[in-house]
Order: sequence, then structure tokens, then C-alpha cells
Amino acid sequence: MKSYFIFLILVLSSQFSFTQNNSAYFNGTTGYVEVPSNDLLNFTTEFTIEAWIKLDNVTGTQAIVHKGWCGISDHSYSIAIANGKISHSWNADGNCNFSSSAETVNAVIIPARCTHIAVVHGTSQISFYVDGVLVSSTITAGSVTGIHPSQEPFRIGIYKFLSGTLGFPAFGEIDEIRIWDVAKTQTEISNNFEFALSGNESNLVAYYNFENCTSAANSVVGNVSLTGSQLNGLSSSTNFPTYINACEILTNLAVEENANDELFSINLFPNPGSKEITVSLEDYENVESIIIYSQLGKEISTSKPTSNETVIQTDLLNNSLYLITVTMNNGHSVTKKWMKTK
Repeated sequence: MKSYFIFLILVLSSQFSFTQNNSAYFNGTTGYVEVPSNDLLNFTTEFTIEAWIKLDNVTGTQAIVHKGWCGISDHSYSIAIANGKISHSWNADGNCNFSSSAETVNAVIIPARCTHIAVVHGTSQISFYVDGVLVSSTITAGSVTGIHPSQEPFRIGIYKFLSGTLGFPAFGEIDEIRIWDVAKTQTEISNNFEFALSGNESNLVAYYNFENCTSAANSVVGNVSLTGSQLNGLSSSTNFPTYINACEILTNLAVEENANDELFSINLFPNPGSKEITVSLEDYENVESIIIYSQLGKEISTSKPTSNETVIQTDLLNNSLYLITVTMNNGHSVTKKWMKTK
């Protein structure tokens, strides 16, 4: 058995009542989801938007959400991934000649890694979170202002250019989009990003979990918050998103993503341990890699199992939380949290 210098303990809930498995997969061309214009998705002073994403690459700009159109001075806000950085732009008056924007200082999104992002637009500052952790950011244009109420649709996975054409398509998975009409605190985000919502939470304006969706043109993407079907979306007529097994694991009494995906049968023993732990992979021959990341996304080690059981040593790691991503040969992967202890 192959040995590596890592030890982590699995942090998972042991009780679940049902499974949800889907995320929307965007193919990097022109596919998107569009929610008709509704004032519920206009925010004058503050909001929070969260999503789980797993992008096939992070080159260039990929839109996560966008509401507005500069062509008629009706731009409101957008969130995108730009060369690995999370970016957010907004307008106080809809005129894109006077746009404000902010972005993370560093590239924080890693290709093919399942990541939770949150953008908080407050009355005096813009904050970005990655997997519940506040990351450094900077204002790149303008200042923190109010937000223009656009009459344009709310779009997922695409951006509407000045010319009216659509671009900056997302290439990969987007899931668990949560839209709040308040500026969430760091504690609220970090305590809840790994838990599925019931849909009736206070200040939750829209919730798109991409369950029970159909991979077809003009198919309904349901909003499962209390605001209901008035905020339902429709998939695009061409290159529409498809729905695949979700990359994230949401653990509470209601949901465990990937719980029934037999490709990701992973067991650990002893758990917890002291000097070593054995990672047991049911289908190890179809595993492309096991990658260990720090909480901030720094790659710590990469390995490829040579048997069903891989022994991982503890000696060289600090006591901390780590993320382990197991990727199959078909490109599917799952990420789980582990904690190094004494």
C-alpha cells in the first residue's frame, strides 16, 4: 500500500432523510437560465448571493449571475469568475460608463474543484467568501453605492453585452444559488453554506437547487423559496444546461449530495486516528487522483491510488482543516472536509 504524509478526519453528519443530487452543468457556449424581470430581484442597498460552482477551467471571464443591460443604461449587478478571481460589478444609475466593481485580490477558484462562493454587497463594503472563509478583496472601480433597479431578466451562467448579444458563458457546474435581500454576516455564511435550505428562511428571496429539472430547451427551473413560481426560470432554447450529479456534499438532516453515487464510495479507518489513516476506495482503478487542499485552496499533495486501500501518514501536516478531492477518470469528482488532529 502506498503511503503519503497526510492525516485528516472526516467531518460528516450521520443522519439523512433524503438525497438530492443535481446541479446545472453549463457547456461553455451559449446555454443559460433566465428568470423574468421581477422587482424582488432588485436590491437598492444590500444583498447576498451564494452558489456552489465547479468550473472546468477558470480562464477568461465566466458569468455566474447577471441582472441588467448596459445597452439601455439598465445595468444592476453581476457576479463572475475572471481568471480565477471572483468579481462583482454594479451600478447606482444603470449607466455602465460609471460602473463600480470589486474583486478578490487573488485567484481563489481552482479548475475542477467544487467551491462555495458568496458575495455580500453591503451599505459600506463588498465582501467575498470562499467555502465560508472571508478572502481579501479590493474595489477596482468606483465606490460602494446603492444599486440600480433593472427591468432586465436575471440570468444564470451568461452575461448580456452592450450590443445585446450574450457572452461570458459559464463552463461547468453551478448549484445551490441562494439570493438574500440582506448583507449576511461571516458567521451566518460559514455556519450555513454546507447545509441545504428548507426554502422558508427569513430574507431568502430566491433559491435554485436545480432539483427535478429537465435537460431540455425552455424547461422550467424552479425557485423553491417562499416567493414561489413567480421567480421560476427557463433554460435557454439552444445549448441548454444539463443536470448532473452535484459536486457538493450538503450535510444536515435533510440532504447529502452524492450520497448514492457509487463511484464515490470512500471509507476511512481508524477515524479519528493518530499516526495514519487508511483511505478505502471501492473503485480505485477508475480514480484519476486524490488531491489535498488547504482551506484557502492551496494544493498540498496529489496522489493516485494503486490499490483499494491507501495509507496516509500524519507526520508533516499541521493541525487544521483540509479538503480532499477524489477525481474519477470520467472527470466526476467529490470533495470532502477532513481535520488533522494530534
